[in-house]
Amino acid sequence: MKAIALFFLTLIFTSTAYGQDLPRRGLFVSLIQEPPVLASRQDIQNLVDFAKKTGTQTLFVQIYRSNIAWFPSKVADSRPYEACRKDLAADPFRLLIKEAHAAGMEVHAWLNCLSLSANENAPLLKKYGPEILTRNLKEKKTLKDY
Repeated sequence: MKAIALFFLTLIFTSTAYGQDLPRRGLFVSLIQEPPVLASRQDIQNLVDFAKKTGTQTLFVQIYRSNIAWFPSKVADSRPYEACRKDLAADPFRLLIKEAHAAGMEVHAWLNCLSLSANENAPLLKKYGPEILTRNLKEKKTLKDY
Protein backbone atom coordinates (compact mmCIF):
# COMPACT_ATOMS: atom_id res chain seq x y z
CA MET A 1 0.00 0.00 0.00
CA LYS A 2 2.84 2.37 0.86
CA ALA A 3 4.43 1.65 -2.51
CA ILE A 4 1.22 2.54 -4.34
CA ALA A 5 0.79 5.77 -2.35
CA LEU A 6 4.43 6.69 -2.98
CA PHE A 7 3.97 5.98 -6.69
CA PHE A 8 0.94 8.28 -6.92
CA LEU A 9 2.63 11.04 -4.91
CA THR A 10 5.67 10.83 -7.18
CA LEU A 11 3.42 10.91 -10.23
CA ILE A 12 1.55 13.98 -8.94
CA PHE A 13 4.68 15.97 -8.07
CA THR A 14 6.58 15.14 -11.24
CA SER A 15 3.60 15.81 -13.49
CA THR A 16 3.07 19.28 -12.02
CA ALA A 17 6.76 20.07 -12.47
CA TYR A 18 6.66 18.96 -16.09
CA GLY A 19 3.46 20.90 -16.68
CA GLN A 20 5.10 24.20 -15.82
CA ASP A 21 6.64 26.24 -18.58
CA LEU A 22 10.31 26.81 -18.01
CA PRO A 23 11.58 30.35 -18.58
CA ARG A 24 12.87 30.90 -22.09
CA ARG A 25 16.09 32.73 -22.77
CA GLY A 26 16.80 34.84 -25.79
CA LEU A 27 19.96 36.60 -26.87
CA PHE A 28 20.10 39.73 -29.02
CA VAL A 29 23.13 39.54 -31.30
CA SER A 30 24.52 42.74 -32.83
CA LEU A 31 26.44 42.47 -36.08
CA ILE A 32 27.62 46.07 -36.09
CA GLN A 33 30.97 45.44 -34.45
CA GLU A 34 34.52 44.59 -35.46
CA PRO A 35 34.85 41.83 -36.34
CA PRO A 36 31.20 41.00 -37.04
CA VAL A 37 29.87 37.88 -35.31
CA LEU A 38 29.22 36.29 -38.70
CA ALA A 39 32.73 37.02 -39.97
CA SER A 40 34.06 33.48 -39.57
CA ARG A 41 32.91 29.93 -38.99
CA GLN A 42 34.71 29.97 -35.63
CA ASP A 43 32.89 33.14 -34.51
CA ILE A 44 29.57 31.57 -35.52
CA GLN A 45 30.40 28.39 -33.61
CA ASN A 46 31.54 30.43 -30.58
CA LEU A 47 28.18 32.23 -30.56
CA VAL A 48 26.23 28.97 -30.72
CA ASP A 49 28.44 27.40 -28.02
CA PHE A 50 27.97 30.43 -25.75
CA ALA A 51 24.21 30.42 -26.27
CA LYS A 52 24.00 26.70 -25.55
CA LYS A 53 26.19 27.05 -22.44
CA THR A 54 23.92 29.79 -21.05
CA GLY A 55 20.70 27.89 -21.77
CA THR A 56 19.61 30.28 -24.51
CA GLN A 57 16.89 28.87 -26.77
CA THR A 58 16.42 31.80 -29.16
CA LEU A 59 18.85 34.06 -31.02
CA PHE A 60 17.64 37.43 -32.34
CA VAL A 61 20.31 38.34 -34.87
CA GLN A 62 20.61 41.91 -36.12
CA ILE A 63 20.79 41.87 -39.91
CA TYR A 64 20.18 45.57 -40.63
CA ARG A 65 21.16 48.82 -38.93
CA SER A 66 22.38 52.24 -40.01
CA ASN A 67 22.01 51.37 -43.70
CA ILE A 68 24.20 48.26 -43.37
CA ALA A 69 22.50 45.07 -44.54
CA TRP A 70 23.62 41.53 -43.75
CA PHE A 71 21.73 40.20 -46.75
CA PRO A 72 21.84 40.94 -50.49
CA SER A 73 20.51 44.47 -50.97
CA LYS A 74 20.33 46.96 -53.81
CA VAL A 75 19.28 49.73 -51.41
CA ALA A 76 21.51 49.37 -48.34
CA ASP A 77 25.26 48.81 -48.03
CA SER A 78 25.75 45.04 -48.04
CA ARG A 79 29.55 45.07 -48.53
CA PRO A 80 30.33 43.58 -45.07
CA TYR A 81 27.88 40.75 -45.76
CA GLU A 82 29.30 40.15 -49.24
CA ALA A 83 32.87 40.09 -47.87
CA CYS A 84 31.96 37.53 -45.19
CA ARG A 85 30.02 35.47 -47.71
CA LYS A 86 33.08 35.40 -49.97
CA ASP A 87 35.44 34.47 -47.11
CA LEU A 88 33.13 31.70 -45.85
CA ALA A 89 32.12 30.48 -49.32
CA ALA A 90 28.60 30.38 -47.86
CA ASP A 91 25.85 32.66 -46.61
CA PRO A 92 26.91 33.49 -43.02
CA PHE A 93 23.35 33.89 -41.72
CA ARG A 94 22.32 30.57 -43.27
CA LEU A 95 25.36 28.94 -41.64
CA LEU A 96 24.36 30.38 -38.26
CA ILE A 97 20.80 29.07 -38.70
CA LYS A 98 22.14 25.60 -39.55
CA GLU A 99 24.47 25.50 -36.52
CA ALA A 100 21.86 26.93 -34.13
CA HIS A 101 19.14 24.55 -35.30
CA ALA A 102 21.55 21.63 -34.84
CA ALA A 103 21.96 22.81 -31.23
CA GLY A 104 18.17 23.01 -30.76
CA MET A 105 17.87 26.81 -30.97
CA GLU A 106 15.59 29.14 -32.88
CA VAL A 107 17.02 32.01 -34.93
CA HIS A 108 15.11 35.18 -35.82
CA ALA A 109 16.28 38.07 -37.97
CA TRP A 110 16.23 41.45 -36.22
CA LEU A 111 16.02 44.58 -38.36
CA ASN A 112 16.57 47.93 -36.69
CA CYS A 113 14.57 50.01 -39.16
CA LEU A 114 14.06 53.06 -36.95
CA SER A 115 17.64 53.76 -35.94
CA LEU A 116 18.27 57.43 -35.23
CA SER A 117 22.03 57.07 -34.80
CA ALA A 118 22.84 58.90 -38.02
CA ASN A 119 19.62 60.83 -38.51
CA GLU A 120 19.46 63.88 -36.26
CA ASN A 121 16.90 65.44 -38.62
CA ALA A 122 14.38 62.61 -38.38
CA PRO A 123 10.76 63.87 -38.47
CA LEU A 124 10.14 62.06 -35.17
CA LEU A 125 12.84 64.13 -33.44
CA LYS A 126 11.70 67.35 -35.08
CA LYS A 127 8.15 66.77 -33.87
CA TYR A 128 8.85 65.61 -30.30
CA GLY A 129 12.42 66.72 -29.62
CA PRO A 130 15.45 64.67 -28.54
CA GLU A 131 14.08 64.39 -24.99
CA ILE A 132 11.99 61.38 -26.10
CA LEU A 133 15.14 59.30 -26.59
CA THR A 134 16.46 57.01 -23.91
CA ARG A 135 20.22 57.02 -23.68
CA ASN A 136 22.71 55.29 -21.48
CA LEU A 137 25.85 57.37 -21.73
CA LYS A 138 27.74 55.57 -18.96
CA GLU A 139 30.87 53.70 -19.99
CA LYS A 140 30.14 50.00 -20.22
CA LYS A 141 32.71 47.64 -18.73
CA THR A 142 30.67 44.61 -17.76
CA LEU A 143 27.40 43.00 -18.79
CA LYS A 144 25.69 44.57 -15.76
CA ASP A 145 26.40 48.04 -17.19
CA TYR A 146 23.93 47.55 -20.05
